[in-house]
Order: sequence, then C-alpha cells, then structure tokens
Amino acid sequence: MKRQKILGVFGEEAFPRHGKGFSKAKRQRALSNITGCLAELRPELVYMIPTTGTCLEFLALLNILNFPYILVIPYRDFISIPSPEYKLLIKQATIDAKNIIVLDTSNSFKGKPHTIAAAIKYIMEVSDKILVVNSPKGENSKHIKLVNSLFPFSRTDEPINLVLDL
Repeated sequence: MKRQKILGVFGEEAFPRHGKGFSKAKRQRALSNITGCLAELRPELVYMIPTTGTCLEFLALLNILNFPYILVIPYRDFISIPSPEYKLLIKQATIDAKNIIVLDTSNSFKGKPHTIAAAIKYIMEVSDKILVVNSPKGENSKHIKLVNSLFPFSRTDEPINLVLDL
C-alpha cells in the first residue's frame, strides 16, 4: 500500500467503554483494529476534530504510537466533556498536539453546525487520505452522516472506511 503523508480522521460518537458493565473484548478488538489500520497507513501527520467517542480514543492511540497530530476545533467552546476521565485525556491531547486550529474564536453558542461543517471541509482539503471509523450502527450517527454528505463536494477519491465490529 502506498504511504499517505497526511491523514484526516473522522469517527462516530460511540466507542466501547472500559470499566464495570462493559465488554473488554469488544473494546480490545476495536483498539486492535484501529492500531492495525494506523500501522498499515503510517501517516506522518493526522488531522482530527476531537469529538467524543472514537476520536478521543484515537487521540490516546496516536500518543502511544507517537504519531503527530493537529486538532481542528470548530469553535471556542466546542469541547465540553462531562467525564473527568475524558477531560484528562483531552487536556493531555491538547498538550501533545503538534498544533491546535480553532476555526471560530468569536463569542460562541452551542451547536454551530456551519462551523462543524467548515472544520470537516478543512480536514478534507488538507489531507491526502480520509479515514472514517464507525460501527455498522454508527453510519447513522449525526457526525458520520455530515462527513459522508460533505465528502463528494470536497474530494474526488474514496474515503477509507474502517467499520468496527461491535
């Protein structure tokens, strides 16, 4: 497989959690699939929007595997994560990121769909390849639907779809 230098990553909001009451096997299988995909693609740089779920887990793997990444944040108050565990993960991700791009720094209000779409388009424009990570049910998630709807207008190639068997 030809090496692609810049990879844009999009993922659904759900990802197998760890802890009591959650399947360790499903989580491990999902993490192994993502790690294998990264090993195959070997990107030199990754662009991603730090959405909850798959993308936050992806950030942890990027740090472990020492892949540099740039966070694209649609608007100033975009990251509002209630879980202390994920707050710590996103804080570490912002420290370890090669760069952070905030597209709209004006006084924000929740749910700026035009700014989220602009962030998705930006990643599509600067990336050599696009990776979309979701479960079979995740194809219907709001974020993945938005990514898929914008793809034909921004790119001529096909995205790499990594479907996690959850």
